[in-house]
Amino acid sequence: MELTKEQQAILTSFLKWDNLRINAFAWTWKTTTLKMLANSTKDKKFLVLAFNKKVADELTRQFPMNANAFTTHSFALKFIRDRIKFKVSWDKSLLPAIIEEFWVTYEQWWFLYKTFIDYCNSSLISINILNVNRLIQAEEKLKIVFKKHIKWKLWFTRILHILNQIQVKILNWDIEMFHWFYLKYFQLHLDEFLPLMNYDIIMLDEWQDTNEVTIDIFNRLQWQKVIVWDSHQSIYWWRWAVDAMEKFDYKLHYLSTSFRINTDTAKKADNILKHIKLEKNKFKEFFKDWAPSNKKACMIFRTNTWIIRHIAYNVDETLDKIHFTRDVKDIFKMALDMEKVKRYYSTGDADQLTRLPKWILLIIDENDTADKFEKFITTNVYDSEMVGSWKLSKDLNIFTLYYKALKVSAKYSNYYISTAHSVKWLEFDEVIIENDFASIFKILIEWFIWELWYSKWKVKRMFFDKSQRSKSPMIQIMEEINLMYVAITRAIKTLDIKSKAIEEIIDTTADNFLTKLQDVESSMEEKA
Repeated sequence: MELTKEQQAILTSFLKWDNLRINAFAWTWKTTTLKMLANSTKDKKFLVLAFNKKVADELTRQFPMNANAFTTHSFALKFIRDRIKFKVSWDKSLLPAIIEEFWVTYEQWWFLYKTFIDYCNSSLISINILNVNRLIQAEEKLKIVFKKHIKWKLWFTRILHILNQIQVKILNWDIEMFHWFYLKYFQLHLDEFLPLMNYDIIMLDEWQDTNEVTIDIFNRLQWQKVIVWDSHQSIYWWRWAVDAMEKFDYKLHYLSTSFRINTDTAKKADNILKHIKLEKNKFKEFFKDWAPSNKKACMIFRTNTWIIRHIAYNVDETLDKIHFTRDVKDIFKMALDMEKVKRYYSTGDADQLTRLPKWILLIIDENDTADKFEKFITTNVYDSEMVGSWKLSKDLNIFTLYYKALKVSAKYSNYYISTAHSVKWLEFDEVIIENDFASIFKILIEWFIWELWYSKWKVKRMFFDKSQRSKSPMIQIMEEINLMYVAITRAIKTLDIKSKAIEEIIDTTADNFLTKLQDVESSMEEKA
């Protein structure tokens, strides 16, 4: 293929043995570019680290034999599998099993659980007072819970003791391996594994979704380095992703020529890049009104609860066949749990609780009625999916809808339904973006104007100040905008935006920001 000017510049710099950082916009053939680099030096051995297994498997299929592709976790497993007992689990119920002996409340459990997971995903190498304080100060929710439920109820020495006991029990095989921990173990023992590695070049894809522990591992690997990222597709802050690109002085390149999305879609994406994200570069040389057809269509939702609601009211199980991008069981997991909780409170049947995660049982133990449970999760549990699923279960029979979804699920179908998070690596001829995305202006008003009494001018200055965007809670707002951008750029040919919140952002500029803020606030006050 004929290289673009950007690709040629990347290849030239790479062959000079520069360390590279490549900012690759949506559908700018970053995989093709990385493959080009691997083919240019077939006498060198490449390690390619990807964000998830599906991407890693695809890279393995496409790349030449001198490149090995892994997720960071699977790469770590190559070296530690014989050292640590495995059955790996993501389930939050594992940690309550460890700390039941310490007689803690739900809020204290959540604090200990979250602090330990934050430690696993950090670059920190030990659990001590200084490091735990750093973890608390780094996240707004941890600070709030510490102040309200921990500070005057648990001695700091006890906190440290419990957190270290969790680590000891995992290493002593007293419990199953906790998923976030084994990458931490690899980081802590990396020096022992380095002599076993034989590579010349390391590539790390989707850098914007990388956390501190992975960054620390990456920095300690002394090979030529290539980082690829799109800061505008950073949507995993809640998985401890950090924006650390500015800390690296690698040679900066861009991939901004789109080979997929059409002119109309690109224009909408560019409006967000230019006016909201303050991006100086833009999509270049669109293949106007052309893109390869894949005959696929997708409805993109913000949340699983809205997917379930759509199944309830808009899916005909006798006619429709749907390709869900996630397993139906995963989509319904929280809603099914809330259905069981609802039935327990309405019938008193304890059998409904037998398969519930222990962290939910902790909440039930502290709340003896459905109303108290609802109030508790609304005010004390920082899980919007849980709150939404509870409200959904009050209106609908979740078990019936679950079996309906199983009946219509068909992997061969070209009609997809997905959340925006699950659709990130996919593309479709036709995309419909549904109306469950949150208004950014509404969030700004509730958080800063009504809660903190900021003036509208102060909100505007903060919103357009890049130095504020990596701090909580602005980082969460920026990731919501990134999620909108991801949803938009999935469309190859046709884009139908039903989301008022996304249309609102597409049309926003610095000049009309205050007007839009005022209009939304007036509308909110009228409804109140």
